[in-house]
Amino acid sequence: MKNLNLLLLFILLGLTSLTSAHAAENINTFQWREIESLPTLNSMEQQFGLASPFVGTSNGAVIVTGGCNFPDSAVQDGGIKKYYSDIYVLPSSSEQWITGFNMPYESAYGAAVTTPDGLLCIGGNNNE
Repeated sequence: MKNLNLLLLFILLGLTSLTSAHAAENINTFQWREIESLPTLNSMEQQFGLASPFVGTSNGAVIVTGGCNFPDSAVQDGGIKKYYSDIYVLPSSSEQWITGFNMPYESAYGAAVTTPDGLLCIGGNNNE
C-alpha cells in the first residue's frame, strides 16, 4: 500500500509539472466577471438555486436549461424535488438573461455538449 501511495504521489507531481510547463507556453487568458443571477423560476418570488442543469455555449451566448430544486421545503423536511424545462440565454453582448423558452420536457442530471450547431442536451432524469 505504501508503494502504491508513493506511485500516486509521483504521478500527481509529474502531472503537476507537465501542467505547469504547458501553462507557461499557453498564451490564452481567462477573465472572470460576475454576471446577473438567474431569474426566478416559474414566477417564484425567490430563486432557490438550480441543481444539475444542462449548461453550454452557442455563438458566444451562455445557455442554461433544465435543472431541479426543492422549492416548497427542504429535502430533510420531506420536500419534493421539482424538475424544470426553462431555458435561459445570456448573450455575450448583454448582462441580462433572456427567458421565455422551454425544452419539451423537464430534466436535470444530463450531459450537455457544445456543437457548431448549438447545445446538445443528452439524457437526464425527471420525476417520470
